[in-house]
Amino acid sequence: MKKTTRICFALLGLLILFAGCKKEEEWGPCDGTPHYSALNPVLAAYVFGDSSQWIYQRSIDSIADTVTLRSAVRSVYAWESAGGTAHMTGGCPTVYFEEEQFTLHYESSLTGLYSDFFGRDQIFRLGNPRGTIYLVGVAGQSYQDFHIEAVNDTLTVGSHHFNQVTQVFTAVENVDEPGRMRLYYSPGIGIVRKEILRGDSIYDTYDLVDWHLRPRP
Repeated sequence: MKKTTRICFALLGLLILFAGCKKEEEWGPCDGTPHYSALNPVLAAYVFGDSSQWIYQRSIDSIADTVTLRSAVRSVYAWESAGGTAHMTGGCPTVYFEEEQFTLHYESSLTGLYSDFFGRDQIFRLGNPRGTIYLVGVAGQSYQDFHIEAVNDTLTVGSHHFNQVTQVFTAVENVDEPGRMRLYYSPGIGIVRKEILRGDSIYDTYDLVDWHLRPRP
C-alpha cells in the first residue's frame, strides 16, 4: 500500500511539472519571437483604402467639403521589455512585442492636408492643432481634453440613418475655424457629423451627404 501511494505521488509530481512546463510553452519560447498585436478591431472599422472619399456640407455657407484619403500607411511598432515573474512573461529574460498601427493622410477641399494616427486604442490628430479625436471606450470615459459623451443606437444626418454612432467631444480645434469639436463616428463609415463649438453653442456643422469608400488592402 505504501509503495502504491509513493508511486501515485511520484506520478502526480510529474503531472504538475508537465503542466507547469506546458503553461510556459503557451507563452512562447524565449527565442526572441515577438508577441504581435493587430490593430484594435474597433479602430480598424475606421481604416479605409486609398482614394476613399467623404463629402460634407458645411452649414454656415452650404459649401461642400470633399475629404479624400490620399494614403493609408501601415506600420509596426516594435519594442522590448525586461522579463521577470514566470507567470507574467514565461520566465523569459527579455520579451519582444510588435503592434500594428496606421497613419491615414487626408486632403480636405476646404482646409488642405491633415493626418490621423491609429494605434494604442485611439485616433490621434497629427499636426497643429493635434490631439485625441477618438478613444476605444464606453460612454462617460474621459482622457485629458477628450470625452466620450454617448453611444447612440441610431443617428439621422440629413436623409441618411447611421447605426451605433459614438458621440465624442474634443478640445482639438478645427484647422480653419476656432473652437472645440463634437464628432460623431459610425463604424464602417467614419465621421458622419462634425460640430464646431464656441463655448457651449454650435457655431458650424459638417454633415456627411455622400461617401465612396474602398476597403483597406
